[in-house]
Amino acid sequence: MIGLWLAAGALLLSACFKDKGNYSYTTLNDVLISMPDTLLVKQGAQLEVNPVVSQLLNKEEDRLTYEWVVTVPGRTASDSTLEILATTRDLKVEINYQSGRYYPLNLKITDNASGIVYRKQSLMRVTTDFEPGYLLLENDGLTADLSFVNTGRDEILRQVFSTANPGITLPVSAHHVYVCDYPLYTASVGSTSWTNAPGTITAVFGSEEGYILDYRTMRVATPYSLFFTTPPAVVAPGHFQMDSEQPPVFLSINNGQLHRIYFARGQALLGDAYLAPDDKGYFLAPHCANTSSVSLYYDQRNKRFLTENYLNLYLAPVVKGGSSGFDPANVSGQLLGMGLGKDWGDFYAVFKDETGDDCYFYTFSFTNALKVDKISSSPGFANSPAILFSTLRDQVYYADGNKLYLYDIAANFSRVLYEFPAGENTSALMLQDGNTLVAATWDGAEGRLYKLGLDASGSVIGGAYQKKYTGFGKIIHLKYKK
Repeated sequence: MIGLWLAAGALLLSACFKDKGNYSYTTLNDVLISMPDTLLVKQGAQLEVNPVVSQLLNKEEDRLTYEWVVTVPGRTASDSTLEILATTRDLKVEINYQSGRYYPLNLKITDNASGIVYRKQSLMRVTTDFEPGYLLLENDGLTADLSFVNTGRDEILRQVFSTANPGITLPVSAHHVYVCDYPLYTASVGSTSWTNAPGTITAVFGSEEGYILDYRTMRVATPYSLFFTTPPAVVAPGHFQMDSEQPPVFLSINNGQLHRIYFARGQALLGDAYLAPDDKGYFLAPHCANTSSVSLYYDQRNKRFLTENYLNLYLAPVVKGGSSGFDPANVSGQLLGMGLGKDWGDFYAVFKDETGDDCYFYTFSFTNALKVDKISSSPGFANSPAILFSTLRDQVYYADGNKLYLYDIAANFSRVLYEFPAGENTSALMLQDGNTLVAATWDGAEGRLYKLGLDASGSVIGGAYQKKYTGFGKIIHLKYKK
C-alpha cells in the first residue's frame, strides 16, 4: 500500500515539473500546385502545361526542382512503365503515345531545402483528328468518300479516305462503315496468357472489297480480303460487328458466310467460315441480333432463322417449339433489320412482303419464336434507310422521306417524331445510345447531319435538334467513334 502512495506522489511531482528547455520551432514551407485535372492532346502535337506553383513561406524558385513523369500502361498493370518527359517548371513536349487512351501525368516538385516532395496528377488523353465523333460514308452513286465530324473540336473533316489514301479509290459500291471500340482484355494460348491494350477496328465495305482502316490516320491498314487466316475464294463484305466486349469477339458476314475473331484465343484475323447446319447450306443476310451468349441470323437461301454454337463453330436451325407463334424455319420476305429489344431481352426482326410494302414484326425470346404481327398504322416503314430498335423502351425508330417516326411495339402504331424541312429526305439513321438519335438528310445537292436528344418517353427533347452540321455529300451510313 505504501508503494502505491509513493508511486502516485512521483506522478504528481512529475506532472508539476516545468520543462525549461530552449527549443526552436520552424514553420515548414508548403508548395501548392494547380493545373488541370484532365489534359487533351492530339497525337503528334505538342503538349504545353504551365502549372501555377506557389510557396507558403519562400519565393526562391531555385530551391525547387521539377520532374514530369508519365505512366505508360503495359500489357498488365505490373509492367507499366514510368517515363520522364521533362525536368523543367513548365512542360512543352511532343506526344506520340497511342491515341484513345488516358495516361496519368505527374508533376513532382522537390523542396531541396527541406527534402519534402509535392505531387500533382493530371490525366492526359491522347486523341487524333478522328475521335470522338461521327464517321460518315458519303456516296451519291458517282463518287464515294469518308468524312468525319469531330465533336470534341466541333470540326468537320471532309474527304478523309481519299486524302489519307491517295493511291486508292473508294468504290461507289461502298455501303457501310464500322467502328468497333474494344476494351483492355486478356488473351491466352495454351498455358500462356497476356493482357492487351484497348483499341478500335474501323472498316468500310464495298460489294467486292473492303478496307480495314487505322482509325488514327484513316489510312488503309489492310484490304478486307486479307483480313482472314485463309483468304476466301469470293470477297463480298456484308457485315461486321463486335458482339462481346469482354473478351472482345467480332463477327463478319462475307458472301453470306459467317466468320469470327476471338481475341481471347490469340486470334487477330477472321477464321474460317462456319459450317452449314445441314446439306442445304446457308447464305446469311447482313444482319445479326445477339447477346453475349446467343446470336440470331437469317438464312436467305432457305428462308429460315439460324442460331450459333460458339464452341463448335457451326450454325443450327431455330426449332419451332410448342409455344411458338410462327415457324422460324419458314419465314419469307425481305429482311429490313434485326436487333435487341428493351433490357436486352427479346430479339426482333422486321420483314417486308416480297410483293408489296407490307411489313411484319417478328419477336423472339432468345431462340423461342414467340409471335409475328403485321405492322399497321406505320406509313413508309419499308422505305426507311435503317430500322433502329431501342434497348431502353419498347420502341423502334425509322424514317420515311423528311419524317422520323417512333413505332410503339405494344400498340402496333407509329407517330411522327420529328419533321425535317421539305425536300430534306433522310438518307441515314443511327442510335448513338439509347437517348441520342442521329439522322442524315439529303436534298439532292447538300447533305446535313442532325443530332436529336430523346427523353424518357422516346420523344425529341424540346421538339428540336441539338446540333446540326452542313456541307456534306449524300450520307448513306454512319457510326460513332468514342
